Amino acid sequence: MTGRLSTSNRKMAGKSGSAGDLVGKVLQGTCGWSDSSIVKCGRFYPGSVKTTEDRLLHYSRVFPCVECDTSNYAIPSPTVVEKWLKCVPAGFKFHFKAFGFFTRKVRLNQPQSFWSKM
Repeated sequence: MTGRLSTSNRKMAGKSGSAGDLVGKVLQGTCGWSDSSIVKCGRFYPGSVKTTEDRLLHYSRVFPCVECDTSNYAIPSPTVVEKWLKCVPAGFKFHFKAFGFFTRKVRLNQPQSFWSKM
């Protein structure tokens, strides 16, 4: 797998403009930068890339955006997100999936103890 961005996507990846700058544009990326299929295939990350931070840094040099699947299961802490931001160039886009509680069918007649945990 060789990651080659078009000139326009490379420009957007390094751009720190507003969301309005993206109107009518399509960015290409993947669902995550640490998915086992990407890591284990041995064709995307160089052998020297070992840590999650190194993977994100390498990934951000190839793609201008990434989907964060982890937010579907738990909302990432501000500390974790700040660490991610330090690994990517200005203008790199993170797409966060909605927290699973909002996207899964939940029966409204759950006991009060269920709702008090929300």
